[in-house]
Amino acid sequence: LHEEYDKLNSRLRGRFAQALWRKALERNEDLRPYCEALLASGLKHLHLSFDRCEQLVDDVAIDQLLGSLPSTLEELVLDLSATAISESIELLAERLPHSLTALHLSLHDCGIEDHHLSILAGHVPPFLISLTLELSSNQITDAGIAALVESLPAQLENLILDLRYTGISDAGIRELAQKLPSQLRHVELDLFGCDGVSGRSVALLANNPSENGQWSSAQTAIDELRRS
Repeated sequence: LHEEYDKLNSRLRGRFAQALWRKALERNEDLRPYCEALLASGLKHLHLSFDRCEQLVDDVAIDQLLGSLPSTLEELVLDLSATAISESIELLAERLPHSLTALHLSLHDCGIEDHHLSILAGHVPPFLISLTLELSSNQITDAGIAALVESLPAQLENLILDLRYTGISDAGIRELAQKLPSQLRHVELDLFGCDGVSGRSVALLANNPSENGQWSSAQTAIDELRRS
């Protein structure tokens, strides 16, 4: 009973650290108590948002955050949109927990280029079943997508890519379709604003594009693109 009480207290302290981390960072507080609480929390699911956080600008802040993720973590939702994370992309990639089975990473408007995406791709957690990457408004081309798709775990079942306003072309979409993991059950692409992608590629990838430019592609559509 005492052990269960301690676990509950650790989880609660971890939740408080999760909720207050950004405010503490923005106020330039000592983050060590938050680090210790999160690391010992035993949490399996974690959602952290640093969207447009100007204080998340160097390796020290990134290292403190990622070094505090509990080893029990299975699902991580991390919003780093409109931050300077591209300057610390290698550290981010290296510190992603290998225990993750679900990762939702938002890198919208972060100055991400192909070589940044290649670094991230080289450290994709090996046991992922679900991956969501928000990469819109970055300088990404077919080369970056090729590096990413080459590194996707074989057991991946769910893939969502936000590629709005990037430099992806038909060749990149074809590369994506040809090398997707065979276990995938659901693929969703947002290609709005990608001038290099033609209607033919979109038609092959999706049955019914929605009004906002998102496509949910059935396996049969992916197979058709692979054969073309």
